[in-house]
Amino acid sequence: PTRISVKSADLWGPLCEGEGEDDKDPVTLLFRRLRDSYRHKTTLKAYEYLPWSRMDAGGGGDGSAGGVYQIQIDVHDDNVFFSWPLHMLADGCNPLYRGMVVQYEPPSWRPRPLNLEGGGGGGDGGGGKENIIVAVVKLKLLNYIWRTFGIRNQLPTLLNGGVEAFLSRTRRGFFKNWSVPKAHQEELEPLFASWAHFVTSSMAPRDQERLRGGAYLEILESFIAGQNGGGGGGGGVLRMEISSGTGAAEEEEGDGSSTGVKRTIEEVEASEVSTVLLNYAVVVANVTGGEISQTMLSDYGLPPNRCCGDVAPPNPRAGWWTLITAPPAPKHIKGKSGGAPVLVLAFGGDDAIIGGGSGGSAEAAEVAPVDNPKVKKAAMKNAKIWAHLTGGAWETKNQGIPLFKNPDPAGFAQGLRDLGIPAPTTVVDSKAAATDQPRKKRTVFLVCALPPGGGKSTFFHHLKQAGATVVSSDKDKGQFSQLFVQAVRSSEMIGYDKNIPNEQGVAKVVKILKPLLEKEKKKYDIRVVVVTPGTLEHDVMWKRIQARDESYALNCTTTGHDECYKIFKTSFFNDCKRFLRTIQQVPNVVVTDLFWAPTQTEWSPFIEKLVADVETIAQPLVQLHLALDSGADDGPVGGGGGGGGGGVGSWAAA
Repeated sequence: PTRISVKSADLWGPLCEGEGEDDKDPVTLLFRRLRDSYRHKTTLKAYEYLPWSRMDAGGGGDGSAGGVYQIQIDVHDDNVFFSWPLHMLADGCNPLYRGMVVQYEPPSWRPRPLNLEGGGGGGDGGGGKENIIVAVVKLKLLNYIWRTFGIRNQLPTLLNGGVEAFLSRTRRGFFKNWSVPKAHQEELEPLFASWAHFVTSSMAPRDQERLRGGAYLEILESFIAGQNGGGGGGGGVLRMEISSGTGAAEEEEGDGSSTGVKRTIEEVEASEVSTVLLNYAVVVANVTGGEISQTMLSDYGLPPNRCCGDVAPPNPRAGWWTLITAPPAPKHIKGKSGGAPVLVLAFGGDDAIIGGGSGGSAEAAEVAPVDNPKVKKAAMKNAKIWAHLTGGAWETKNQGIPLFKNPDPAGFAQGLRDLGIPAPTTVVDSKAAATDQPRKKRTVFLVCALPPGGGKSTFFHHLKQAGATVVSSDKDKGQFSQLFVQAVRSSEMIGYDKNIPNEQGVAKVVKILKPLLEKEKKKYDIRVVVVTPGTLEHDVMWKRIQARDESYALNCTTTGHDECYKIFKTSFFNDCKRFLRTIQQVPNVVVTDLFWAPTQTEWSPFIEKLVADVETIAQPLVQLHLALDSGADDGPVGGGGGGGGGGVGSWAAA
């Protein structure tokens, strides 16, 4: 890529503007949020790049022929990444990755190009940004990353600890540390499993020693070439024997054109058989009690570099196969969210043509040596599994899944011909279907910037009388967080009776409700109504605190007069006084001076009106948190410094 001489400040305009469907594009929203909240922590760099695949198209400097624009996002503060999931929840932004590059294709590839030359206006005469995002990739190319950090650095674990240890290490040490997107994880995990199985089961000891010596790249590239259909690494060419014509398929010398002569798929690799097989994920169930060699399985068109071992991938992948010693379970044939169609190739029983050992039959179990209980037990287990597979029970439970029982290579090939290429199907994800249900609305009432003695408990007492479930930190103490989460799950209106003297107090609410905001975000719609005083009456609050008994967390009896006042002033009042100016600038905040009223007679009608206007004044909890979080760097939210009259959009009350 060639760096373009465009300042970072000049890139924000065209990247943040959009028309029509692009206006709500997740990547457009990503750039807007970076600009609005983290511009001082982010640098944008523009590049022009001409892919090798487009060399023939030419590469004009305007990107109109073969070139593409790439925007590198350089974030200087890790805290941006930590808080980004909240922006995804609140704004619908695209995920943000370290070393992220966004690529825009030119108009000759797509009907909607990006015009970077128009500064903030999108080109001559305006028109906005008319782009479509075609790639979000790692700056350090993913192919390099997984080869180096996913395979090379994990070789000691694979060679010394085996397949399971290797796969566990890649999930914890590679996918997590490098923030590899889920879509790429689903592509790489079967490849890692196949590589691990190849190294531990099919690789010659001499090559394993070469791996230990550091010569991994040549072996790996050969393996990958074979996986992609080349000639190396065990080959991607299927070696299944198929029979043309009828009669005894005896091998004969000559050109192989006579009827009844066996041919290999190398000679007919474009045939319908190989095409059919590559459209299925194959599960090989070996219940013979013995080993099935890779040479034997290659005769069935199952190359070693396409094997996932006995590890079921997240979703079945066409052209890959798994080797197990039990009946295929749902995870082998359905996956987490669909996947390719599956067929099962099972070997066992008395007529098993490959494998060995106990044979998986009742007869084999009966003749197993009595003095070897392990052998007898294994034989009985295999017999039970084979009976389950061949007796109709498994097929009844898994209707529509092709099951081949002890076929020879020619019979398997003919069966594939009869089966044909599977028709496209629409996989219904039960979890996704469940999310189509409307989310349950939950309204949490918060009192912000009000120190102890301000009348917070009085407010929540009247809110409880109006039908809300109120959880109090003074009464519930150590169980407060747990009871609050339970209340949000079970009640429509919830009172959060706990001091919120600053932005961190709102962040605490988000932290407590994190399971509902993340794991159960498609189930609950959590909104908040924020109530705050118009002013703070220091003397009124301190007088109320002095009159408290020991049932309150802050009281003069337990802590002493001087220490109690010190806590009141330094831990609460000073913070609330500063926070009050900020929180009042947030739209739809309810501002009232009833906290200082001499009687409680006006609280009931106030609460009644508050509850009636919930749909108008409630806002998403995450949105409130983000508004306060972004305002922490740039002053009060909404601008002005101002006092206690209520900010823009405040719901004022007497």
